[in-house]
Amino acid sequence: RNRTNSAVWWKPIISLSQISRLGMIHFYNSSMVEPMSDVLKRYTDQAERRMYKKMDKQSADQIKTNTRIDNALAALRRAKANSDEKSRLFQDSVNQLQGQLQFLNEEIFGDAHANVQTEDA
Repeated sequence: RNRTNSAVWWKPIISLSQISRLGMIHFYNSSMVEPMSDVLKRYTDQAERRMYKKMDKQSADQIKTNTRIDNALAALRRAKANSDEKSRLFQDSVNQLQGQLQFLNEEIFGDAHANVQTEDA
């Protein structure tokens, strides 16, 4: 009779290499087993480092975003100042033109206006 299955009961469900790959046990020189507390400490340290790295990245991203926002606001302020300046210059030139127009009106039609006013009176 072939009884190959009967000898299988002693085989480990999970092999030592798999265990060490999982990081539960690490073998040094395949003799000394790392105590569980050290393993846990190492894993918590790694997790902490990862968390801090992530937080640093997030804060760096936040700083980058804030810088972008600040730059955009500065650009808007500059644009507004420019447009204010332009509209002021435009208003100045309009006022100047109105002044010139009024002067010309008085030069050309001044006497006629005066005559009309005297006739009405």
